[in-house]
Amino acid sequence: MTKPARQLISEALNEAANPVARRWWQNLLAAANALYTMLYTFHWKSKGANYYSDHELYSRIYESVEEDIDSIAEKAIGTTNDDSFIDAATWLARSSEALGRMTNRTDPGNDPDLFPQAALDGFEFYLRIIDQMKDEFEMNGLLTNGIDDFLQALCNKHEGNVYLLQQRNQ
Repeated sequence: MTKPARQLISEALNEAANPVARRWWQNLLAAANALYTMLYTFHWKSKGANYYSDHELYSRIYESVEEDIDSIAEKAIGTTNDDSFIDAATWLARSSEALGRMTNRTDPGNDPDLFPQAALDGFEFYLRIIDQMKDEFEMNGLLTNGIDDFLQALCNKHEGNVYLLQQRNQ
């Protein structure tokens, strides 16, 4: 007898698998928050000849990442049936760690000419977390069609942001 989809999803996201799911949802949430914080800071610190266009560019991009934060947290809680792993202290600590990794290659400091490359590095880190999460979920039998679609939609949305930053970085 074939099991209903709801039962298969429930079994895939059982308690034994939750530590893996929780860790990756935390990683993704932290990466989104770090990227958002970085882009928002660039928005505030834009100056010079490209001030207005950069200010608007970073605003457009950080707003799209801001949407991710709520969606990721809700998807994480909904798919694990657990909200205990999303607490402020852990989220901020992991976000700070993610921000450090994002700026490891390009630390822009206060130089607005370095902001586009730092933002690209941040998106590379964020999209790599999504790829790694997908792989890990698939290896552990956690990758449902809904989670796969959710992660693919994040990647699809941010390809446009990467393109805009690449154009600005030329």
